[in-house]
Amino acid sequence: MNEEATPPENKEPGDTLAGRLLRARLALGAQMGFRLSQEEFGGMLAVHLGREKALTGATISRWESGEATPDITTIRAIASLVDFDPGWLAFGDKTEARGPDEQRRAERQSRREAVERELASLHAARQGLIEKAAAESRKRYDRLIDELREIMNIDTPEARRRCKEIIREMDGPTPLDYLSRDLFMTEAEADHERERDRDRDRRYEAEDLEESEEDA
Repeated sequence: MNEEATPPENKEPGDTLAGRLLRARLALGAQMGFRLSQEEFGGMLAVHLGREKALTGATISRWESGEATPDITTIRAIASLVDFDPGWLAFGDKTEARGPDEQRRAERQSRREAVERELASLHAARQGLIEKAAAESRKRYDRLIDELREIMNIDTPEARRRCKEIIREMDGPTPLDYLSRDLFMTEAEADHERERDRDRDRRYEAEDLEESEEDA
């Protein structure tokens, strides 16, 4: 492979093969959390290439100074090791290949879009649950009202007892109320609502006990 030509003046200083190879080593060190020496980089690259003999620090130094040029297979291996686009590493801005900055931006955008899709899916699922609970609540209310209308003018103990049960049931939480506690309330707020339910049930029990004692 031939030496990289001198870049045009409008290119960044690092837009040479030597500069990009240096950037690759520094990027790999940053990923690992320490400054990676040329000798360490040569050892890792040799392992990645499946070579028994390590590439010396002097070899890496010559690549990064532009005194020598690795072959295309080695460039591809470096790109794979560092997770750079091999086209960009080999040819830089002369190609349409993504540089590492553009690649990171694209990855961030991809992750952002994935999060947005997940949020949209969760929102749709939640909206579906709300609509279902609201429909169930309306159906329950309509059923109780229809039954109450049918028996409210019937003057029998059974009818009066059932009227009272219906009114109490209408006073209790609906499917939408239960869902709202799960989706929108804090645990403390939901506990408060549940305690109100228990208070209401205790009040009803006390009323029933008082009526039974009066009947006796």
